[in-house]
Amino acid sequence: MRIVSLLPSATESVYALGLGDHLVGRTHACDYPDDVVDVPVVTTGHHADTPEPSLDAELLAKLQPDLVLTDGSEEDPIVDYAEASSVVGRMGRDVTLVALAPRSIEGILNSVSTVGAFAEAEDEAVGLLEILRERLGRLENWILERRLQGVASRRVVVLEGLDPFLRSGRWVPEMVRRAGGWELLGREGESSLQTSWDRVREVEPEVIVLALDGADAEVATRTLESSSLPVWFDD
Repeated sequence: MRIVSLLPSATESVYALGLGDHLVGRTHACDYPDDVVDVPVVTTGHHADTPEPSLDAELLAKLQPDLVLTDGSEEDPIVDYAEASSVVGRMGRDVTLVALAPRSIEGILNSVSTVGAFAEAEDEAVGLLEILRERLGRLENWILERRLQGVASRRVVVLEGLDPFLRSGRWVPEMVRRAGGWELLGREGESSLQTSWDRVREVEPEVIVLALDGADAEVATRTLESSSLPVWFDD
């Protein structure tokens, strides 16, 4: 089976299921695991002068995929679902297009199951999900033990953007909660919405996490350093 992934999380799922050798195309944002660097990039126009990425229809057709995994959400996808559907529809061959749009941790696990089902790796998906649920269970037990010992939840704000200035949403507040924190602005399952530094200051977080969409730690650090921060930030 020949797989093209237009969604970084789907790319990670493909490798986690042991299907890395079947991946023949990816987006410029699919950078994990390291082996993915050798897979052709099917998105174009993601440089500074043309920041909006688009799908390279000609290259996608040459790759002759059997399965294309894409983002079904409406929250700033790397490749818009409508574009992916249009390009795949014009390929003139039998290609399965699967849209993934999880909004919770359970939704992420369901996406892994979906990828396994369409990639003919159901057994691998079942095994992987068992491992992931076991890890979550161990984490939750550890957090419970800490709370019984009197360790209070940390007050946290996760920022998913600085321009525009966005609080967290979807599965991120749930991740914070499961890890023993209390996300003060984010809302589980909801979209990432605009907020402000004033609002962040009002809730008095102990920890501020900068988790920029599509950015690694190095890019996030450069973005923070080049941003205009409030005078109280270093207090």
